[in-house]
Amino acid sequence: MAFFGEISAKEHNGLRLLVQLAKTAHTNQPLSLGAVAKDEGLSTKYLEQLVRPFRAAGWVDSARGRHGGYQLVKDPRTITLYDVVRVLDGEPTVVSCLTTRGVACPLADRCPSQRGWQTIQQAIHQSLRAMTLADLLKV
Repeated sequence: MAFFGEISAKEHNGLRLLVQLAKTAHTNQPLSLGAVAKDEGLSTKYLEQLVRPFRAAGWVDSARGRHGGYQLVKDPRTITLYDVVRVLDGEPTVVSCLTTRGVACPLADRCPSQRGWQTIQQAIHQSLRAMTLADLLKV
């Protein structure tokens, strides 16, 4: 579960990886993590860790061999920033008492700040859901 004080390095770099894969999605040619590492200034080992949840989600596929690598197989127009955060770190929330998992807060029915946090969290979720991977490629 991600807590929003700041976007995590994992989320930021995972998005960078997906953008690189989306740039080449139309070519149907796999992109090596070595090439991504070079372009993004990240280690290949780190990218290998980042790509795993995207593969598990069915967004990315891999090909072995000399011309192997990774391909984005999900349409970038359907991947929102909210989805990226959720796949990498779980449901984004501004405070732990608003999480949809786990034990409900025992003070929820009388907490004076919960409504404010809910409003902020809804605005964050709305913003994250409004932007797709394809939108980032238009810049």
